[in-house]
Amino acid sequence: MNSIAVIIPVFNKAIYLDRCIQSMILQPELADICIIDDGSTDGSIDIIKSYLSQDIRVRLLQHDNQENRGRSASRNLGIKSTSCEWISFCDADDYYEEGRYKAFCASGKDLIDGTHEVVMSKYTDDKFLKAVDLKTAAPINLETPKDLQNYLIAHREERISIISLIIKKSRIKEIGYFDESLESGEDTDLIWRLAGTSKLKYINQNHPKVIRRVHHENSYQDKETLNRSRFIFYKKWKVLKDGLNLSKEAQERINSSYNFYAEETNQSKILKAKRMVRNLKKRLL
Repeated sequence: MNSIAVIIPVFNKAIYLDRCIQSMILQPELADICIIDDGSTDGSIDIIKSYLSQDIRVRLLQHDNQENRGRSASRNLGIKSTSCEWISFCDADDYYEEGRYKAFCASGKDLIDGTHEVVMSKYTDDKFLKAVDLKTAAPINLETPKDLQNYLIAHREERISIISLIIKKSRIKEIGYFDESLESGEDTDLIWRLAGTSKLKYINQNHPKVIRRVHHENSYQDKETLNRSRFIFYKKWKVLKDGLNLSKEAQERINSSYNFYAEETNQSKILKAKRMVRNLKKRLL
């Protein structure tokens, strides 16, 4: 029996949503296509509903009172609702190529807790016309979960993307799901925690099956918000690291990143205060 679910949080992604859902329907290994509408106001909900009668695997979930609660709360709702053993993730503006799960099903999954693979980032806006499509991965298999956790923390340029991950639901439950208090970085936070306790296998895909679209609406484009959220992220891990027996290199990376984003956040506050003073002076003149 198929026992793989894909969890798709949606907030105002109507222009991208058809491609995403259609790419999931083309994956015969999926038993559950769980789409969580996070209070969309742009017609996303109508697009999702149009697929409910096309494929019985497609499910629609919403928060109480159709509230907007964020990606983490939406993903957690989807994870908790599915009866599948294995969980995968896709954002509403991303998609999979056909055959996304074939390598996973052939990977000897009875001996592991999860897999990850390369993600191809495709630049889709005119703003990025000269950009080159990039591949993101942590192309390495290490002996123990702790080795992988240390490696990921110390080498942020090599990372496991949440949309490349296929993981046992039981493992997510054991570590406490996505942290809903994080504004961003919740993906990395979950993966770092999973990496320390789970046997994750890298699958080498010559032709990437997981596609991430880069466009002007990506949340990381807002530098001020990004710096603030990363400061909060590293503040959490600065506390966590003391109880995790991390390598010296991993601890140093956390400390240096915390200090950097603390300074960046402080500078943003100073600049914001100066702008407020200037605007106040203009109104008084």
